[in-house]
Amino acid sequence: MIFTQLYSTLNKDGKKYLVDLRVWAKMTLDSSRYQQFLSDMSELDQIAKNTTTSEPIYSQVDLNSKSKIVIGTKINYGGDQAPSYTEKYNQWQQEFSNDPNVIYRPMVRVE
Repeated sequence: MIFTQLYSTLNKDGKKYLVDLRVWAKMTLDSSRYQQFLSDMSELDQIAKNTTTSEPIYSQVDLNSKSKIVIGTKINYGGDQAPSYTEKYNQWQQEFSNDPNVIYRPMVRVE
C-alpha cells in the first residue's frame, strides 16, 4: 500500500514554511511537549521500521534549473494495509491538522 503526503504549510513569524508532522512539532511545541512528542514518535518508528519505507518527492524550482526541493514524502507500507498507528500518533496528527497556522495536506493513497 503506497501513500503520498505533500508537505503542509506553516505560517509563523510572517513567513511560510513547508513542514511535515515532525518539523511542525519542532517549530511549534514548547520544550516539554516536544520531548513527549519525540518519545511518542520513537514508539511509532519502532513499529514501522521493518515494514515501512519512504522516499522524498521532489519539485524542480524552475524548468531552466537543476535545483530541486523536497515537497513531500512517498510512503510504502508493504502489504495490503497501512499499519495501525498508535493512539498517540493519531492525537499528534490531529493537533497538527487542526493548527490554525497550518494549511494541512493529508496523506493520499496512490496504490
